[in-house]
Amino acid sequence: MPGTLSSGSSAAIAATSVPVVVSVVLAEEHAGMRRTLRRLIDGQPDLRVVAEADTRDAAVQAARRHRATVLVLDLSLADNASLDVIPRLAAAMRATSIVVISMHDDAPVAQLLQRGAVGFVLKDHADSELAPVIRAASQAARLRGTPFASVGELDGARTRFPRTSSGT
Repeated sequence: MPGTLSSGSSAAIAATSVPVVVSVVLAEEHAGMRRTLRRLIDGQPDLRVVAEADTRDAAVQAARRHRATVLVLDLSLADNASLDVIPRLAAAMRATSIVVISMHDDAPVAQLLQRGAVGFVLKDHADSELAPVIRAASQAARLRGTPFASVGELDGARTRFPRTSSGT
């Protein structure tokens, strides 16, 4: 009968029914925005902020210490040099995916993704898009797969979908 389990399979059920919680380090210099983003993330049953940071170095230390799956990094936090720092962060934290957040809708999303970030979200859209992008980034951390962007210019087209190898 479909769905029927033998008595020996209860351990498998227990192992598969435990929800996976994605650990997130939140790097944002403004305390009020950090609180707001933390509430958004922690309000999800499968996401948990394990540490907060207000500097790039503190973010890296926290991501390493907590073995975070995802680092949510404010674009302006990295001394406005995120394009240069993203490759170093990505190389230093291979097990952690980087999602960049920004209040600037003209952020260089394609360049951020090419340099090692796996996701991008505008702060204005964080309430509806940050959690799904973090989830996608957590999969990228496991699979080292395709970068994601929730809102941004990618190859001349606005997109909310994973980029493929052809750039679409």
